[in-house]
Amino acid sequence: MAVSGDSKLQRTVVTSSTWSRGAVAPVATQGPPEMSLVSETTLSSAIALAREWSREVKKEPARHLHKPTQGKAPPAGAVVVRSDAAWSSANNSAGLGWVILSSSGNQSFKAKTRCVGSPLIAESLALREAIITCQNLQIKTVLFESDASQLVKSITDGHCPTELYGVVSDILFYASAFEFVNFSWIPRERNVIADRLAKDTLLVSKTLFVGDAFTAPN
Repeated sequence: MAVSGDSKLQRTVVTSSTWSRGAVAPVATQGPPEMSLVSETTLSSAIALAREWSREVKKEPARHLHKPTQGKAPPAGAVVVRSDAAWSSANNSAGLGWVILSSSGNQSFKAKTRCVGSPLIAESLALREAIITCQNLQIKTVLFESDASQLVKSITDGHCPTELYGVVSDILFYASAFEFVNFSWIPRERNVIADRLAKDTLLVSKTLFVGDAFTAPN
């Protein structure tokens, strides 16, 4: 929406500037004197709007989201899901890994995706895929864990940086369907399985798109 607004604003400024130049050049145009006043007013308004828009863009405040309920004790049998990501700045691709830990056995999943702008976005994509996987498996009570502290804070505090807003909105939307859900931070050393899955996926030569998955051997 910001790009669209910018385009409209630029068109307004250009049109008004052209009109004003024509109005103050009596040799080039024979329009009535009122036209000069109207054009100058229009141009001033457009410039004021442009300055206001520029100030708003520079602020880029954290956006507010409806955060999930945190702090409740998990029910017996709740599944633990850990996710991680590995990101390549060379081609903006990312390897995603997530593992489901439950009393009935562990399942590991991995995927590779492209056009990822930052490591933090990659982490959020991994968590989103983990949530979608749990929904597809009809898991109802889940504790999601990640070593990306900024991502977890964006979800639990409801204050989200602009670059994460779209993916975190998806995460909260999907998470609302669970009977119980909790998001928490864990240290990197507790997330070695998902970390290895993500790094291995990024390094493999064969492209794996989001949706591909495998079950880890016993």
